Amino acid sequence: MKNKISAIIAALTLTGLTTSSMAQDYAGDGSKIIDILNDGNNIYGIFVPGNEGVYSVDMAEELASNEQLDYLFLNLEGIYTTEAIDVLVEGISRVPAADQPTLLVRIPTIDDAGYELTLQRINEVLEHGGDGIVFPHISSAAMAAYLSGYMEGLGVDVWSPQNPDGKFISVYMLEDGHAITQAYEVAEVGGYSFLSCGIGSLSGDLGSPELGEAGCLEVLAQATRGNYPSMMTSFTIDVFEQRVEEGYTGLLSIWNDDTTDVFRRAREIVGD
Repeated sequence: MKNKISAIIAALTLTGLTTSSMAQDYAGDGSKIIDILNDGNNIYGIFVPGNEGVYSVDMAEELASNEQLDYLFLNLEGIYTTEAIDVLVEGISRVPAADQPTLLVRIPTIDDAGYELTLQRINEVLEHGGDGIVFPHISSAAMAAYLSGYMEGLGVDVWSPQNPDGKFISVYMLEDGHAITQAYEVAEVGGYSFLSCGIGSLSGDLGSPELGEAGCLEVLAQATRGNYPSMMTSFTIDVFEQRVEEGYTGLLSIWNDDTTDVFRRAREIVGD
């Protein structure tokens, strides 16, 4: 496997898709969830849609001020725009530094955008102040290895249980049936923070929610074996409790009028 990965990276190098020699040394500036994860606790966050105009700076400040939210998951997979990152960053900046939630930015897939544009977007997320990047639809260990190598070449200090002093979050998501067969190999790659599944996409690809759940548990098993945390969606208190019992560390939900209370009660039940 290592020889195969090396060959693919070498091929990408020949096409010019390598870390720029002009790249900045991105050190990161710390992250709320890193402290929580290093303490061995679970993290709670919400999806933030990236559609233009959905969130204002004031709304971002309101979310950032909510003590129940450890991180905001800005979803730019469908519509990528740096303006959305700027809105969230400005709103979060209005909150005292010690209380600021981590901003994770999900970018479009490599399959849709290609490597060159993806690398450009990685740099943009870093430059615009994101605290982490979520990479959807990782399809192979070679893809994961290339991304890890690129981040290392930029000087990004990626947090992981193996690097607890890291300052930036990198999430690899396996969301397709064929990718599940690569879970073991991806877990071996290293250089990232979370190994997670995308249960919605995976259930659709495999044909049922039950198969999607089973696929996600396989990703979780490989993440646990490699000593990586894993994220999973949770929408009710019972499901929050179930996810924690299964071993998921990153709990991700939607925002509505009940979310704050649901998070508070879920934390009490699971002991966070």
